Amino acid sequence: MIGELGMAVQEVLSAFGVEVAHLRAKETDFHRVEGFLCIITGLLERDGERKGIMSLELDRKAASLLAGVMIGDPEAFSSEMGLSALSELATMVCGTFLARLDVPLLATPPTGVVGEGLQGILNVMPARKVELRLGEGLLVAGLSLS
Repeated sequence: MIGELGMAVQEVLSAFGVEVAHLRAKETDFHRVEGFLCIITGLLERDGERKGIMSLELDRKAASLLAGVMIGDPEAFSSEMGLSALSELATMVCGTFLARLDVPLLATPPTGVVGEGLQGILNVMPARKVELRLGEGLLVAGLSLS
């Protein structure tokens, strides 16, 4: 499953002309996020029951690179327009990932949070993560399912 998440992120990024320099998978005891910007998407079963969480965590350099590619302004990553663009990126990654798995799950609209030293626990379930180097920046895609 983590391989499909990594491929989904790479596929979406390559549609924007962004190549991934390095990809590394890891597993953590619970779904903890940290960084500068985090976009969170809930995963629901068709009956509305919560199934899990997907996250995209970006450091400042990755957020700047992606905002520059998506909206032409690398400094706008924390503006309303920048957060909207990066949230749409999360929606595309989530949709691509779910299509690859061919499972009957629905995604909630993404929520973006910005802040220096951002840290939080999204789920106490184990999380699988893929770290992707984007130039000098880091994007981490995380997934925890119940």
